[in-house]
Amino acid sequence: MTVTRTRPAILFLGVLGQALALRAGFKRPSRFWPLMTLGLVGSCLLLGPRREEPSRQVGWRWIAAGIAAGVGAFGLTTQVASLAKKTSFGGRWLTRVGASTGAVRRPIAAGLIVPCAVAEELFWREGVLSRAGDPQSGKALWRATLLYGAVQGASLNPLPVGGGLLLGALTGFLRQRSRSLVPAIAAHLIYSELTLAAPGLPFGGSSRDDPLTQP
Repeated sequence: MTVTRTRPAILFLGVLGQALALRAGFKRPSRFWPLMTLGLVGSCLLLGPRREEPSRQVGWRWIAAGIAAGVGAFGLTTQVASLAKKTSFGGRWLTRVGASTGAVRRPIAAGLIVPCAVAEELFWREGVLSRAGDPQSGKALWRATLLYGAVQGASLNPLPVGGGLLLGALTGFLRQRSRSLVPAIAAHLIYSELTLAAPGLPFGGSSRDDPLTQP
């Protein structure tokens, strides 16, 4: 893997921007999609142009592994969401996510997920992973994954453990082992399309029941 070093201040601004944009989006469901897109794509642009890497052939097995990882992460997230829905606290969080992701039509959501997923993988599995230590080491993987999960939690994502941590760990592992971002992007795309577009998570009741989504 060619290590592309990024200044810590740039990464800090990107991490902060993502957390704030997602947090604002979950609190104001009608603005969720534009804020998420702006936060994720904007943080990726902060990294600047990537250093050219030698071309590498990515086999279909790695892409299939990425797709399987995305489906598996979605399955676990769904199970966690089903359990969380049974509690008043979890139900309110899921209501907020349902109101946010349902603010636009599904075809539009599915299209917006593509640049968001690509940008997020470029930022985390390229920029952050390369600054967390040796990008091929387990220590760097877990440092980047824990930070990724923390951002998900700070952004009011109700499932940072079931979704964010697992997705971060899987995509980071795929990036390390395949030495390519393609399998990680495939995993992220599949996970996000299933979670945010269709079929989605087992959401709670009406957003009117959640005071945090009110103006």
